[in-house]
Amino acid sequence: MRPAGAPPVYGYLWNHAEPGSRPDFRAFHSSELPYIFGTLSVTPERPFTRRDQEIARMMGDTWVNFVKTGRPRVPGLPGNWPTIDSGQIMLLGAFSTVIPALRPEAEVVFGGWWKSGGRVTLF
Repeated sequence: MRPAGAPPVYGYLWNHAEPGSRPDFRAFHSSELPYIFGTLSVTPERPFTRRDQEIARMMGDTWVNFVKTGRPRVPGLPGNWPTIDSGQIMLLGAFSTVIPALRPEAEVVFGGWWKSGGRVTLF
């Protein structure tokens, strides 16, 4: 739960693999950055498509709107972008939707960890 007066925190899970990446890389940490900053043209060896350009436009608009308003919302995204404390997260990239932040089995494990004060017991 967010403390009173604390600003909202938003998160996302990126699900779009760059074209030309090794198939086992899929969507990896930081692979969304060329889309956010609109720098697809800087890496001409990648076979970016019209869909990649659309995703880059959506990602750039999302970040600009977040800077302007404090909310990462743009037309075309499904639903309202949930805050992290809602138990949901925005899935962005190849397709976008709101999903649970954790799978049910992970929620159980994380809940136990949280209740224990963040201690890890190995056996």
